Amino acid sequence: MSFLKRQELVTILVNGGQKRMVHVRPDEHDPLVFKLFSSIPGMFTVFEAATPSGYTDPDKLPDAENPSYLGRILFDQDGHWIYDGEAFTPNEQEQLAAFIINHQEVP
Repeated sequence: MSFLKRQELVTILVNGGQKRMVHVRPDEHDPLVFKLFSSIPGMFTVFEAATPSGYTDPDKLPDAENPSYLGRILFDQDGHWIYDGEAFTPNEQEQLAAFIINHQEVP
């Protein structure tokens, strides 16, 4: 098994054949836990601007307070997994788990 080692943007198929982009991030403290975050396709920074007063970067928020957080997938050493969240159907969970567990690093 070759688990994902760094953050990746994954495209999965959702009900109706549409595509959904998901950020998969390995947990900083546990190499068998992968956090899932929503992604807005086509969004990027064109220029830098001053950060508004009181703004908190969502990535610095606890997961429970981050509006982009979609749950996590936890693995054991044998490759069995469980999804901890409510945002994905069983089919979508299987697509994400397959990507994480079968991921091959490209040199």
